[in-house]
Amino acid sequence: MYVRQASLSDFHLKSPWIEIPESLSRLGFSSTIIAGKVRTSRPLRSRVRESGVLGERLVNSLREFLRVIPMLREESPRLAIVYASMSLAPLYILLQRVGLNPSKAKNSGHNFKTVWINKLDWDGTNSPSVGLLANTLRKFVVAVTSHLYDWTTVEGRSSLRRISRIPMINRGRLAVLEVGFPDDFYGLTKYEESEREKIVLCVARIAPEKGLSILLRAFAEARSQYPDWKLVLAGPVTDCAYFDELKREILRLGLTTAVELPGFLDDTDLHALYVKSSIFCLPSLLENAGQVRFEAMANGLPLITSETGTGIDLRESGAAVVPPGDLPSLVIVLKDLMSSSSKRAMAADSQQAHLRSYLEICRQLVRQTCSNCQT
Repeated sequence: MYVRQASLSDFHLKSPWIEIPESLSRLGFSSTIIAGKVRTSRPLRSRVRESGVLGERLVNSLREFLRVIPMLREESPRLAIVYASMSLAPLYILLQRVGLNPSKAKNSGHNFKTVWINKLDWDGTNSPSVGLLANTLRKFVVAVTSHLYDWTTVEGRSSLRRISRIPMINRGRLAVLEVGFPDDFYGLTKYEESEREKIVLCVARIAPEKGLSILLRAFAEARSQYPDWKLVLAGPVTDCAYFDELKREILRLGLTTAVELPGFLDDTDLHALYVKSSIFCLPSLLENAGQVRFEAMANGLPLITSETGTGIDLRESGAAVVPPGDLPSLVIVLKDLMSSSSKRAMAADSQQAHLRSYLEICRQLVRQTCSNCQT
């Protein structure tokens, strides 16, 4: 797994960046994570190699590429997953394809073709945080490099449909590599197996794109009918000005005793919060698959979320999915789940039936994309 110019920490332990190589290791493969920096408190099965380069400037991309080339040559991977659409990895692939930089299997006397996967957490939707030129450039790069990578993957079927519309993209090499739940942290917990409190939980960065302002207003309206419920917004503060705005909104709505902001929680505390909460709500305005959606469902929580990212796909599993920014719809589904524990249990069971672990996903990944990958 090559994660360009990234700093990986405990925050990423249950993300695909780490869970995919860790699951491949559990399946008996020798896995390596290449990133700018990796600092986790939990020991990893995968080998870790650091480029030492962080930041998005072009000069950093060039520096990192020169440092990563010898790593890739030494690793000689049968399967290489690149998690960065704007990386220079396609240049390395091109060199391989023309025979100037062949990858050789370790401890063997034959060459093999590395299977390259460009793993996207993006679905072709324009991001409002960047301009038209940047969005157009990103689409162009993904389209061109789709002819070099063996596979370009997205995280859901709805994402696949959207990205397929990009002009010039190689539709024959598009596939879905879904997000799973981290079964090396915990197994599936049914809603009724835990002693649930009347808590609506949201786990997200404190940032505008997570839709937390809308969630506060929706919760305030729903709580007027169900006053014994609480809302917990757990996650690191990445936008201090927005955090201050949320606190003012909590005060304005009269929710100071009903809303908790515990910040970033370690895995032990977060798991305890998952299994004692009763509803999980992530009404993002902009989202990818949203790893926490799958963690919440694995822990028996009925999910309320928005259509962003793979939200539309989650509707098929029984999740309550609303248009992003749609306050009235969010209020309706909150009230509906707050009204009945049996409704919450039924929704949670339905969603869990569609969940897959990263171990299952990686087993299928190897079987479908890498015929020469044998343990």
